Amino acid sequence: MHFSEPKKRFKFLLLSLTLCFSFLFSGMTPSLIRAEEEGEDPIGDFVTRAYTLILEREPEEEGFLFWKESIVKGERTAADLVNEFMISEEFRARDLRQEQQMDIIYHVMFDRDPDEAGISYWLFYLDCGVSISAIINGFTHSEEFTTLCKKYNIVPGEVKPIENRDLNLNVTAYVARAYNIFLERKPEVDGLNYWTGRIAKGEISAAEIVNNFVKSEEFRNKGLSQDEELALVYLSMFDREIDDSGKTYWSEILNNGVSISYVINQIACLDEFSALCAKYGMLPGAVELTCPRDKNYPLTAYLAQGYPFLTNRQATAEELDELVASALNGSRKVEDLIKAIVAKEDCWNYLSDNEAFLRAIYRVTCGKEATDSQINSGSISLNNGITRYHIVTEIAKTADYKARLAEMGIANIIAKPEKVIALTWDDGPNAPVTNRILDVLEKYGAHGTFFVVGNRCRTYRSCLIREVNLDCEIGNHTWDHTSLTKLSADGIRSQISQANDAVFNITGIRPKIMRPVGGAFNNTVRNNVGMPMIIWSVDTNDWKYRNAQHVIDEVLSHARDGEIVLMHDLYTTTADAVEVIVPELIARGYTLVTVSELAEYRGVEMENGGAYFSMRG
Repeated sequence: MHFSEPKKRFKFLLLSLTLCFSFLFSGMTPSLIRAEEEGEDPIGDFVTRAYTLILEREPEEEGFLFWKESIVKGERTAADLVNEFMISEEFRARDLRQEQQMDIIYHVMFDRDPDEAGISYWLFYLDCGVSISAIINGFTHSEEFTTLCKKYNIVPGEVKPIENRDLNLNVTAYVARAYNIFLERKPEVDGLNYWTGRIAKGEISAAEIVNNFVKSEEFRNKGLSQDEELALVYLSMFDREIDDSGKTYWSEILNNGVSISYVINQIACLDEFSALCAKYGMLPGAVELTCPRDKNYPLTAYLAQGYPFLTNRQATAEELDELVASALNGSRKVEDLIKAIVAKEDCWNYLSDNEAFLRAIYRVTCGKEATDSQINSGSISLNNGITRYHIVTEIAKTADYKARLAEMGIANIIAKPEKVIALTWDDGPNAPVTNRILDVLEKYGAHGTFFVVGNRCRTYRSCLIREVNLDCEIGNHTWDHTSLTKLSADGIRSQISQANDAVFNITGIRPKIMRPVGGAFNNTVRNNVGMPMIIWSVDTNDWKYRNAQHVIDEVLSHARDGEIVLMHDLYTTTADAVEVIVPELIARGYTLVTVSELAEYRGVEMENGGAYFSMRG
C-alpha cells in the first residue's frame, strides 16, 4: 500500500503493529502472522482500498480494525465489505449517478475501468429497479473478482440476504417493463418486491402480471379506449406494435362482451408470447378468469350479440356476468337467459309491437329472419294471450335454434336431471279440474302433457292458454274422442288435422305428439296419423275407480325414471291425487317433464307413426 504523506505511512505502520499483537492472541493464522511479520497485509490493503475507492477517504482506526478482524475471523467476506460500503449512508450522501456507481464497482471488484458492454448490461438492470446489492452480487460470480480476492488473500463470498427484486434480475426487468408500459413510470421498491416475490413463490405467472396491471385502479383511471388498451397489451406481450389484423380480431372478441382479461388469457397461449417469456426466463402461465362472462366465450358472445336486437343497447358487463353465471351454475338453459332479456323493460319499450318482437326474437335465437309462417303463428299466440316467454320456449324446440347454438359452439348448459317422469292427462280440457292441476304444476315449477280433445278447445280456450304459458305440452287426442282403429285413412287424417287446427287457432302452436283413444292403433293408424303416438307405461285407471288414494298409490308405487303416467283431467279425484303426487315425486328426486322433454333427455328421436310406451331406455 502506498501513501504520499510520511505521517500517514507512520500511522498505518503503528496500526499494523497493533493488529499483529491483537490477532496473535486471538487465533490469527500462521500464514497471516508470517505475512505481517514480512511487512505484508493483503486483507488490510483490501479494506483500505475499499475505503479509498468507495468512500474516497482513508479508513478511521475503529472502522479499519472492525472490517479487518471480521474478515480474518470469517464473519464477513469481500462481497460483504463492498456491499455495505456501497449501501452506507455515507456513500449514498455522495448522490452519484448510476454510471459513476458502476465505475466504482468495476474498480473495487475488478480493478479496472468498465467496458462498454458491461456497463450497458448492468445499467439496464439498475434502471429496472434492482438494487446495487444485486449488481455487486452479480460481480461476485465473476472469475475476475475471484482472481482479485486471491491477490488479497480474502474470501470473495456473496451478498446475503437479498431482496425479492434481486432474486432474478430478468424477472425484475419483466415487472419493471410492465410498470413502464401500463403505468408509464418506474416501479417503486415495494411494488417490485411484491410482484417479484409472488413470482418467486410460483403464485403468479407472466400472463397474470400483465392482467393485474391492466386491471389496476391506476391503469383504469387513465380512461384509455379499447384500441389503446389492446395496443399496450400487444406491446407488453409481443414486444411490438399491434397490426391491423390483430386489432380487428381482438376488438371483435371484446365487442362480444368478454373482458380484457379474456384476451390476455388467449394471447398467453400463443407462441409469440412464449418466446418473449423465454427471454425473461419466465413461464407464460394463464390468467385465472373471475368474471363469469369470461368463462364461456360462445355463450357470452351469443348474448352480447342478441342484446341490441332486443333492447336497442349493448349489454353491460354486470348484465352479462349475471346471465352467464346463472347458466354456469346449472340453473338455467340458454333459452331461459333469452327470456330474462325479454323480461326487461328496455325490451318492452323497444319492441312494443308483437310483429317487431317476433322478428327480433327469431333473429336473436336462430340467427336468421323469421318466415311468414312463423310470424303468423307467433302473432296468433301473442294476440290470444300466450306470453312472449313461451314464444322463446317454442322457438327453443326448433331445429333452427339448435343449429344456431351448435354454430356458436354452445351446449345447452343446464345439467340434465337424473330422474325424469312424464305425467299426462287425457280428454280435457275441463276448466274446474284442469285449472286445479295447473295450480299444482305452477306451484312446484313442474311440467306435464295434456292430450286434448279438439272439440273441447274453444269452450276451454283459457285452459289451453294457461297450459302453454306454464310450459306444459299440448298433445292431440283426436277431434271428438273417436277410436282411430275404426276409421279409414281419410277419417284418421281428418280427426288429427281438425284437432291440430283447434289447438293452433287458439295458441298458434300445432301439437307435435298425439295419443290414440284408448291407446288403440293398427297399421292404418300408424301410416296416417302423421305424428308420434304416445301410449303409457303407468295406467292409474282414475276414470274407473274415481278414488284419489288409488291414483296416488298407482303412481307412487310404479314411479320409475322414464315412465309415462296416464291420468285424465276430468275428475276431481284426479286433481286431489295430483296435489299429493307432484310434491312427493319431487321429494323423491324426480323432475316432472313433458313427453317431448322426456324424449329429449333420454335421447329418443320420436318418429311419425311410432308408438312410445315409456322412455326408460
